[in-house]
Amino acid sequence: MIFPGSDERSQSEVLGTVLLLGLVVAGVGILGVVGTTALTGTQQQVGVERAINSMTLFDSRAALVGLGDADAQAVDFGTGQGSYEVQPDAGRIQITHYNYSNEGRTEMIYNETLGALVFTSGETEIAYQGGGVWRRGANGGSLLLSPPEFHYRSATLTLPIIRLANTAVDRAGGGPRAVVEPRERARKIFPNESATADGSSEVGAPYDPNSAGNELAYANAIRNGSVQITVQSRYYLGWARYFNQRTDGDIEIFKSNQSVRLELETIGGSIGDFDVPLDGNALPVQGIAADHPLTDFELTLAPDGHYGNLHWSLYADEGNEGVEVHFHSSNPGKCKSGSFDGELRLSVYYFNDTGSEYYHEEWRNETIDPNSNSDVSISCPSGELKADLLGDITMTYDDIEDMPGVSGSSNKWYFGSKITGESITGPTETLDIHSVDPGQKSVGGTADLGLLVDHYLGLMGPQYDLTVTDGPGGSSRVDESASTGTLSFDSATSAEYLTFLHITENEIDIALE
Repeated sequence: MIFPGSDERSQSEVLGTVLLLGLVVAGVGILGVVGTTALTGTQQQVGVERAINSMTLFDSRAALVGLGDADAQAVDFGTGQGSYEVQPDAGRIQITHYNYSNEGRTEMIYNETLGALVFTSGETEIAYQGGGVWRRGANGGSLLLSPPEFHYRSATLTLPIIRLANTAVDRAGGGPRAVVEPRERARKIFPNESATADGSSEVGAPYDPNSAGNELAYANAIRNGSVQITVQSRYYLGWARYFNQRTDGDIEIFKSNQSVRLELETIGGSIGDFDVPLDGNALPVQGIAADHPLTDFELTLAPDGHYGNLHWSLYADEGNEGVEVHFHSSNPGKCKSGSFDGELRLSVYYFNDTGSEYYHEEWRNETIDPNSNSDVSISCPSGELKADLLGDITMTYDDIEDMPGVSGSSNKWYFGSKITGESITGPTETLDIHSVDPGQKSVGGTADLGLLVDHYLGLMGPQYDLTVTDGPGGSSRVDESASTGTLSFDSATSAEYLTFLHITENEIDIALE
């Protein structure tokens, strides 16, 4: 109990004052620490933003030096927290042409380091590499701040590789001045038909030095296989996002070694003259354009004895979509007295179940006289059958399973089980997809053979196999080994295909002052 006039009351007042002062001092200390941390964070952020602006300016100056006609260029990076470092061996780019020949050979077109100029502040990096500017954070993710020198458009890749010629690491703190100078400009990598062997483990430039006529040199247009661009870099995720934005190629990320690989298929292009594949074999069609792309499609089929009971097809089967062009001849189907004794029958079948609805379309002409028709004719006495699949033979939209002489067994077509199990009950569904289509046709409607073949092969694109079936069973009537054809078409220009490749090497030197 505290009595009036005792000392304990004043002692309590003194103690309270001391405690209050202690709290004030502690609060001021905490505020100081928090304030210092906030100030440091602000300064660091300001330094990063300044570095981004300076590095983007440096990127444009370096492009002038590496790709243009400018001599030395300089950029002042200003003051602020963080450090700068020239890293000659940072990152690598490899460009490889896979399966460029029928033997599946591979050629390493380019394989060199890129180098980088890197600003570091805390766990943040701002880097100039490969002609682009990248930002990397504490979690290892990276973003594109300024695009690299990688230009892809209309199946053409233009890649002026900018790499550092520095041989030693160079460092500077604060706000250094970076001077960039040219070392070598526009050294031809591809095309380069005079390329010499590079000593690598691949076949070596120019691809196959033993090739007759050197037709496998470093030359455009690229027709076979695929071209893969692999970038190994701390900023690989940023490179991956950039590749994804600019192309529709196949992109694969490898976290284990911080790399990304972009694969662009070569278009292959118009086939031209070809030997007809043997029964069960295929003619690859790669990079065919959409719409109605065909400019020439002719067949010259040699008889195997004669054409009696002929059942011969070209088909493309993509699982959920397919097309078949089928030839049939009546008996006796052979030359007699200088002319062909019999009739030819043509049918075209198409189906698609890739969407929510399944649909199929069937066309036929069972009264073709090869003695008087210029589009499908048989020369006698040789028995050689010539067919212009882009001709104007009239085809009728109707069931093909009950064509005279063809009905009775589903094995006479490749898609026979589908054909004999379906009936045409309504109009077509695809003849308004392309701008040149004639519009939908009802049962009994007609269209030219050339329009139908052009239309359906365009729908099937951009790549598939045209396979030969000569049957059924052992009833072969065509000697494929003596048969030929011509197939020409417009090529696709979508962003997953590559036709022309232009690569140069451009070296620069960066000095920090």
